[in-house]
Amino acid sequence: MSDNNKVEVGQVWQDNDPRVPTRTITVLSVTATHAHVVSSPSGRKTRVKLSRFKPIQTGYRLVEPGKHK
Repeated sequence: MSDNNKVEVGQVWQDNDPRVPTRTITVLSVTATHAHVVSSPSGRKTRVKLSRFKPIQTGYRLVEPGKHK
């Protein structure tokens, strides 16, 4: 993954799957291999492999940067 797509807490990513164009996920925490996220609009918590955070059909694209403290 490039530094441009570094996954950080607080970021909002949009699902690139055309079947669910309104689904976004917000990053809650990040480990070495996964991001723990909450999905909107369902509110479901899950984890996503970091390799999926890239702008391809089965991935996600960054829509809102995280809030840095």
